[in-house]
Amino acid sequence: MLEYQYGIPYRHYSLIISNGMQQTFIKELQGNFYLRTPKREKPTPIYYVIVMNGKKHRFATGVKVYPDHWNTKKQEAYISVRLSELDNKNNSIANEKIAELKSRFSEFKNYLCECPDEIDNSDVLLKQYIYKKKEIKTMDCIAFLNNQLASYNGASASTKKDYSNGIKNLDRYMKEGHAISSFDEMDKKYVKGFYEFLWNAMAPTGRQLSWWIFWMRTMPRCWQTGNFAACMQP
Repeated sequence: MLEYQYGIPYRHYSLIISNGMQQTFIKELQGNFYLRTPKREKPTPIYYVIVMNGKKHRFATGVKVYPDHWNTKKQEAYISVRLSELDNKNNSIANEKIAELKSRFSEFKNYLCECPDEIDNSDVLLKQYIYKKKEIKTMDCIAFLNNQLASYNGASASTKKDYSNGIKNLDRYMKEGHAISSFDEMDKKYVKGFYEFLWNAMAPTGRQLSWWIFWMRTMPRCWQTGNFAACMQP
């Protein structure tokens, strides 16, 4: 019978994943739940914070709890005869979501144990498992943007020219070692890298820089909705 510890098959518990000079210790991959505002009297959102290779990843759980109903040590909301039936129901919903996210995190760790070559992609994989996006859409991002811009009629010619220039600069950035195959990969770190690229290589005006960065930040929304107009609106 396979034994488990911390939600991981015991045979993997002390596994070290080594990739070149980087090591990932499965035992050290930890997740904890925190309240957004633990001192307030109203229900507050619960966040799931996972530490991986010294980096914190914060995920919204979509559930709330009264701070005085939260058991920090057990990482769950109280269920008690001292609470009202409605409070217990709300706390049960929160606990079910917490258990679900813990299970998904365990699945993620098991996957890394079985597929250590995927460690370089662990940040993306973690989001997939937590949010249950097992498959990320892949595509030619530049071709998608050019096609969408060409068919979009909701902006002036000068505004479309600004976005066309933004696409060209993104294409340059990708070709300099920053290629992506999905807008799901366009996180804050990627946007920051693009900002530094523009600043150092292009010396853009303040207006150009603000527009392009705004445009980059809205790319995931554009991709998820399939609506280029979503990228054109603040």
